[in-house]
Amino acid sequence: MLMPSIASRPDILIGAVVLILEDHPLISMELQALLAEWGAHAVAVKNIDDALRHVNEGTVHLACVNETVHGESSCAVARLLLEREIPFVFVSGYSKAMIEDTSGLKNIRHVSKPFSQDELKKALIDALCPG
Repeated sequence: MLMPSIASRPDILIGAVVLILEDHPLISMELQALLAEWGAHAVAVKNIDDALRHVNEGTVHLACVNETVHGESSCAVARLLLEREIPFVFVSGYSKAMIEDTSGLKNIRHVSKPFSQDELKKALIDALCPG
């Protein structure tokens, strides 16, 4: 059963450019496949520098960010996304309690790995359309 926010806004991801910052290839491929299924265009990167470059280029509408990429915190990417007012969700194996409590990052939506399709889609839609 779809959650109400998904049912009321099922097509909002169509055409969205979604940055994926994920260092695990299988998870990145799963995210790319789901986003394609939902009509979004995925831009997958495996490191912080590439993620920062894509955000700075201004072509990203939404992002899925792993909190730790190759042992490095992705908080710089999260803070830049906040600064640019680009909605995003953390997709991580870490609990929400592990997120740095700076720059409002504790309030960002968090999807724990392993995640369900409905859980991820709801988080992405809610990030795009808060409230």
